[in-house]
Amino acid sequence: VKVTVDDDTLIINGKKDCQYGEDSNTGYSERSFGSFRREYKLSTTIDEERILAEFKNGLLKITLPQNEENTKIEKQIEIT
Repeated sequence: VKVTVDDDTLIINGKKDCQYGEDSNTGYSERSFGSFRREYKLSTTIDEERILAEFKNGLLKITLPQNEENTKIEKQIEIT
């Protein structure tokens, strides 16, 4: 698995190999294999320099920290 950021887009690339060999007794499997690519547009409030990725026990965890300078503050609007 490869995780990159390019032009405010988080890109996840990877390849899942077939886990069954020719000597396997499996006749049919619903699990997919092959290459994959996913792209996610990032908010302008994400600090791209502090993005973290961790792959553990088959689970990819990506942390997208907010850039404190660009954090939007909620403002109450008075209705007249």
